[in-house]
Amino acid sequence: MATIQKPVMVPIDQLKPYEHNVKKHTKTQIDGIAESIKRYGIYAPIVVDKDNNIVIGHGRLEAAKILKLKEFPVIKHANLSEQDAKALRLLDNRISESDWDIDNLKHELENIQFPWEDFHINFDDLYQPQLQNIAIDIDPTDQHMESYLHGNIKQVTLIFSNDEFEKVMDRMEKAGKELGADSNTEILIKLLDHYESS
Repeated sequence: MATIQKPVMVPIDQLKPYEHNVKKHTKTQIDGIAESIKRYGIYAPIVVDKDNNIVIGHGRLEAAKILKLKEFPVIKHANLSEQDAKALRLLDNRISESDWDIDNLKHELENIQFPWEDFHINFDDLYQPQLQNIAIDIDPTDQHMESYLHGNIKQVTLIFSNDEFEKVMDRMEKAGKELGADSNTEILIKLLDHYESS
């Protein structure tokens, strides 16, 4: 029978990130987690081994640091072996991955009104891997489509393989830090300006 452990509060400075963590977290993701905690509270604890090495929850720790939290709810697996800790990290990352129901995702995105700017994240950046597979039905006579076609905003969709996408996003993130740009649009414009001036 599975046991249910009660989280305990542990000082942030006692939690140790795992140096070989296989999952990367972008600044966008960390900012989003931080804003979620600020708005809704902490709904998922960090999981650690007996020595406070993080097994699950590296993104939550980084978000907690941004929020300057002194402590965080933690579930400690005191009897977890090193091999089991490695396995649990991989299992948690892999099992949590699943395909999106594109129809339902399309419906939710089209029918949500939410102040995403409060999260200090770029909604399109966060959902781009999913949005690039969505084809929204548009009536050619729709006034919003007319505004889009003749307005001052245009959208470009780029299709990448999985490997290409990871490489592009990694380089875009690095370029954003170097150029001081926050969104992919701003990064691309600055890169093009730099290319033209070189």
